[in-house]
Amino acid sequence: MQFKSSIFIILASFVAASQQASCHMGSPAQPSLDQQSMHSCLTGYRTDNWDGMDCGGRTWYKGEMNGWKTPQTCYDACATCISEAIDNNVDEVQCDQWVGIIECWIGFN
Repeated sequence: MQFKSSIFIILASFVAASQQASCHMGSPAQPSLDQQSMHSCLTGYRTDNWDGMDCGGRTWYKGEMNGWKTPQTCYDACATCISEAIDNNVDEVQCDQWVGIIECWIGFN
């Protein structure tokens, strides 16, 4: 029993240590983004599907690999990154969230 507990602790530590998000922002947008519209797009993008959309003059996308939990948890992991990109008036952004080998991404271009 102690061996199983040790294995569980090691695996849990690995998963916690391997969680990482990265935020890749593009160049300044020309013309400038309609930030209010883009923030509304972001708020509306917390949907229960992996579909993309056109909103605010940009193409939005999200996806997953290896069984990411839900589109909403991907949104929750990346919303701050996307919001900062809108505030920084960039032409494109992609947030990648990893938990071990499981990945999701969300962004616009």
